[in-house]
Amino acid sequence: MCVLHRKDIEYRDYFVQNKRHILWTDVSKGIVITLMVIGHTSIPGWLSNWIWSFHMPFFFIISALFTSWDKGTIYSFIIRKVKLLLIPFVVYSIINWGILAPILGFTYPDYAVHILRTGWGGIALWFIPVFFISLTICRCINIKYAYLVSAILLFVSLILSHSNFNLPWAMSVTPFATSLMVFIRKFQREIKHFLSCPNTKMLTIAALGGAIPSLIVSQYFRLDMCSNHIIPIIPILIGIVGGCSTVITSSILLANHFARVSKFIGSIGRNTYEIMALSQVIIMSINYYYPLPAIAKYMLMIVALIAVVKLRHIIEGKFAKQEVI
Repeated sequence: MCVLHRKDIEYRDYFVQNKRHILWTDVSKGIVITLMVIGHTSIPGWLSNWIWSFHMPFFFIISALFTSWDKGTIYSFIIRKVKLLLIPFVVYSIINWGILAPILGFTYPDYAVHILRTGWGGIALWFIPVFFISLTICRCINIKYAYLVSAILLFVSLILSHSNFNLPWAMSVTPFATSLMVFIRKFQREIKHFLSCPNTKMLTIAALGGAIPSLIVSQYFRLDMCSNHIIPIIPILIGIVGGCSTVITSSILLANHFARVSKFIGSIGRNTYEIMALSQVIIMSINYYYPLPAIAKYMLMIVALIAVVKLRHIIEGKFAKQEVI
């Protein structure tokens, strides 16, 4: 049983009242999106493998944990997600298309046809259509059949992965991503209850207990969600659960004890979409047109991303500040 002290009760009340804007969720997203950027650089293989073992599943899991699944109708849910996800996706896709075509040696018409036929490949924008479809499927299911639906989706994803059957736009990974979201939706209340009890000792144990197995399995089995490489599934799931547990519990500890650091990391987490959509194309552009030292290159990327975020806030107003990923 979790015994709550006065400080714990205050935190729990804050958690309940601000469930979509609670600091540690922004911190956790900030940590993972930073790891995603780092994971695409020349870092030691063991660290890259560990980051890849959970960084994309994390965003499906954290979204499923904080989505208001029963609020409004299915139609209103889908319309809201279209506005939040797909409209910016089209804009950022046009930007990526315009910048990447000459870098990759395509003419603009040929690259447009290539994208429409195959999707974004290894560019992180692949995540958005998969995320939108997974959210929609998860909202439409009857939660009473969550175990059955999650099992069926996982089975389908394993068949696709085993046969190396890759659909355009990374759609092969949709069953796996949706199975994760359905499972989290099923235990949403229980997980939130556990996380609302910020016992430092318990959270530290959970952080270490997740890090160790995820680090170990990631050295032998590499997850690649974009290509739906999820076999063998048991160690892959251990890596996902362990890595996500480490990030989430560490984020709560940071939010509890290091306010200034948490505020900075949280500001990164509140702009996950822009970083995911544009960080790669910015770095590729710098490397292609004017190579810079690593520090200068990433500083320039940060400045460019800040400018994009400011511009989006000016254009969309309050709507741009709503949770997206």
